[in-house]
Amino acid sequence: MLLPLSGFRQEFRQQLFELTIHHFIKSEEVEILYDWTVNEVLHRIMVRKHSGGVENHYTHDTYRCFYDNARFQLESYLENVLREQNFHFVRFERIKTLVAGDTLIIARGMPEHVRI
Repeated sequence: MLLPLSGFRQEFRQQLFELTIHHFIKSEEVEILYDWTVNEVLHRIMVRKHSGGVENHYTHDTYRCFYDNARFQLESYLENVLREQNFHFVRFERIKTLVAGDTLIIARGMPEHVRI
């Protein structure tokens, strides 16, 4: 599944300038922060709506400060994209994500121990 993130990047950039100054985020970290933020938004949506989450998603206190300030706009945007694409999660499903610029790639699969 490919999901467009161009609007997400615009929302991200609107929040970015002021907050990078306040949180001392270096310019070379911005792309890492962007990828982390996309996964954090997806994690929060999955926790809130599907009792799931993103495994192996590391915590980063500085990035969390940025996220806490920008979360409402970013979560709202990604929820709308998922709804427009009619994307639904399946119980016990495992997903892997890759942020590739303005595209979120989601690969889906079931763990071996789950029988359908």
